[in-house]
Amino acid sequence: MITVENAQGKLNADPTGDFVLRGPSGALNGVNTEYLNAQEVNTDGIDVAADGSIFSDIGEIGVRLSATRFLSYEIPCAGANAKGCTGNTGTQDVVGYFNYDNFARSMPETKANASLDWTRDSHKLALMAFYTSGYEATRPIAPDAAANGYTSSIDSWLTLDLQYAYSFSFSGTDAVLTLGAKNLTDEDAPAVYDAANFSFDPKHHDPRGQILYGRIKLAF
Repeated sequence: MITVENAQGKLNADPTGDFVLRGPSGALNGVNTEYLNAQEVNTDGIDVAADGSIFSDIGEIGVRLSATRFLSYEIPCAGANAKGCTGNTGTQDVVGYFNYDNFARSMPETKANASLDWTRDSHKLALMAFYTSGYEATRPIAPDAAANGYTSSIDSWLTLDLQYAYSFSFSGTDAVLTLGAKNLTDEDAPAVYDAANFSFDPKHHDPRGQILYGRIKLAF
């Protein structure tokens, strides 16, 4: 597997290495990283997908579900402090961790999407749910971050989207009016402490809160 070195991992392993860039005062300016051959990554998990529809006098009702659960994601060790590692030998399982100090992305164990939709004539209504399980951040929590309530646990996240669409003809032109809401219940993104940042994980969470939208699509 070809991947890029992790800057934090290199800094942890050798804070004075020639790849570390520091200013005259010793302050960290950056870390040079390179692409590398990570030997291999062994992973296994379970994917589930199901969908069905019911036709009745009130219209068509559809139900859909898709989910992924990682059972393991083993990468080569990159330091003595890595879980399950002795120096740079062996492998570590990175499922369930934020993974700030290795090349793997943040990896919750489970992600799932489900939807319930209703269609009748020109009307369509859909309710969608998006779930991400909780996971752990292994970066040490600074005292000021702990005082602000940050912990190593990143909470699970469940959001709902709602969308209504109406198809019609306008002056001989086919059109669709769509109204909707993302993150209907205005759930806050789980807090993630990442060094100096009091932040969130952009790979899995959206900090914007509830978003209302409307659009008209015309087909000429």
